[in-house]
Amino acid sequence: MSEPRDPSGPEEPRGAQDPLRTLFQQAGEFGQGHAAADPAARITERGMRVQRRRMAALAVGVCLVVGGGGAAAIGLHPVTPTPAPPATSPSPSYPSPSPPPPAGTLTEPPTPSTTVPGTPGSDPASYPPGSYTPGSSVPGGVPTTEAPTASSSATSTPWRRPVRPGRGLGQLGATSMIAEGGAGTAGEATPVRTLPSLPSRAPAAPPGDPNPARPGRVRRCPSVHFVPPGCARPSPRSGATSAPRENRPVGPVPYASDAPRRHRWASWLTPADRKVLQLYLLTRLSLWIMAHGARWLFPRGSDVREAPPLLAPFQQWDANHYLHIARDGYFPAGAGPWLGDWDNREAFFPGYPLLLRAVHVVVPDWTAAGLLISLVAGAVAVLALSRTARSYVPEDAAGHRTVLFFLLSPCAVFLAVGYTEALFLAFALPAWLAARRHQWAWACALTALATTVRVSGLFLAAAIAVLFVLTALQAGSGEGKEKRKRRRTAWRGVAWLVLPGLPPLAYSWYLHAHTGDWMAWKHAQERGWYREFHTPWEAWTNTWNAAFDGVHTTGYAAMFQAELAAMLVGVALVAVLLRHRRRPEAVYVALSLWALGTSYWYTSVPRATLLWWPLWIGLAAVSLRRPWFRTAYLCVSAPLAALVALAFFTGRWAG
Repeated sequence: MSEPRDPSGPEEPRGAQDPLRTLFQQAGEFGQGHAAADPAARITERGMRVQRRRMAALAVGVCLVVGGGGAAAIGLHPVTPTPAPPATSPSPSYPSPSPPPPAGTLTEPPTPSTTVPGTPGSDPASYPPGSYTPGSSVPGGVPTTEAPTASSSATSTPWRRPVRPGRGLGQLGATSMIAEGGAGTAGEATPVRTLPSLPSRAPAAPPGDPNPARPGRVRRCPSVHFVPPGCARPSPRSGATSAPRENRPVGPVPYASDAPRRHRWASWLTPADRKVLQLYLLTRLSLWIMAHGARWLFPRGSDVREAPPLLAPFQQWDANHYLHIARDGYFPAGAGPWLGDWDNREAFFPGYPLLLRAVHVVVPDWTAAGLLISLVAGAVAVLALSRTARSYVPEDAAGHRTVLFFLLSPCAVFLAVGYTEALFLAFALPAWLAARRHQWAWACALTALATTVRVSGLFLAAAIAVLFVLTALQAGSGEGKEKRKRRRTAWRGVAWLVLPGLPPLAYSWYLHAHTGDWMAWKHAQERGWYREFHTPWEAWTNTWNAAFDGVHTTGYAAMFQAELAAMLVGVALVAVLLRHRRRPEAVYVALSLWALGTSYWYTSVPRATLLWWPLWIGLAAVSLRRPWFRTAYLCVSAPLAALVALAFFTGRWAG
């Protein structure tokens, strides 16, 4: 690991300026090559500092708007359901009326089970002449249709009004407006309708009136959650017969857009999303408790009297590389891969270090800034994962169970520390959700942001390209002009597929400008992590020997065993996806396995399982069909997750 250079060292040549380092310097003062400031230019230096702070604030705004805003708008905003139009055929919600009785036939008055005592309907004589309709009733068994009178035709279709969503979610339950009685003339049908929930403005009933509902007036009666005594349905224990299902009122469906203005911010989160966030925060709390215990119970050294700093357990391994890149740039003070003690930092893509540098302007502590990025990005990722799971599995519990398996996976600790997994998933999962909705522009834009974070974004871009081609081919089926029109429309967004490749190309150009090597990031991985190309069977053999031949210490041998197990899980996942014809998902996982499985030995394969969202969705689907699987998974995965987290917090290699 290279240390910061001496500020008094040789000045960097003018022709070898570092563009990325210059960008970092504009965001704030850092680096090791600053010369002593001239006392006469202090006032100008102050103005430059103010300008740098403004640019840093602008960088924070751009990151939040483009990254978090785009991910939330595409991956998190719920699709508002469209109310179904009124049916024109018999259905449980809109049943066809019964035929009218023959003329002159005596009809029975409504039964007590379908009326309210003291209201029109409990006594036929209380109705105005011509206004009583057989089969109609009031709360307790309110029909959703109107029964025509004897003078109406038996084949006529009654007028129906579709149920509309009620307003005012702050009120106690949804309410219905029910027309009771009403003036009518002989030979006309008196429909009973379910109207929107609005506050009643009817005048108060006179003193002594036991029932405020009168003919010709509108009576407000709650129909959900709470029924006052005047509207209470008879209990089944009383022996009364309840109204048939088709005669019960259809309650209004509350819409998120009808919520009061002060509660509209919560309309972005459904109840299922809130449960997912609660689970996410609880698991973050458990990791913080474990990190605090690791500071005191497992210090480095046998005779330690003082615990390390509070955030020290989170700043381990690759988190230090990202910190050095954000603070010093990729090539500080002329250092680079031509030095013997070089740390190969160009192997890491610049997306996360750039965001870390921007957040550091607001959060002074580097470790805390990285934890804040992972916390927010992880919340976006789990919400997007939950909604993606519900798009695959229709059960309501699919999203929550998928997130549960994901957050309790063996390597879940890397979602809470200063690593790139959480930020990558915050872009990748909304991108995949947008692609499934055929929003190709948003999908490719978010994938381009993901490629700035990890090279795995290119694997996601390949999967989206396969999904695009399959969708276009399916849309082009048909004959004649309609087929050609659909084909042209389906292939119209093909140009967006080029967008995810631009950030890696720009980063390769930047590295070539400083090292003369277009693939400097790949060669840095080969030097530092033995990622030279080897055949898959050679990589398996080398990893097996490292795990079981005793050539390494027990800690490293245990992690090599985990690498082998994770590789087997990945191969099985690809086979299952191909069997179920999930070709785009299979391409994404297979490319990841090829990149990780063709090195000298396997490295970071267990950590890569966090990026395989088809794995967690598939496990949730299996647990919904076999309830015992959930218990078995938690009994195996939870102890492994605790062991990996403890190994990372104590500075041991954890993959």
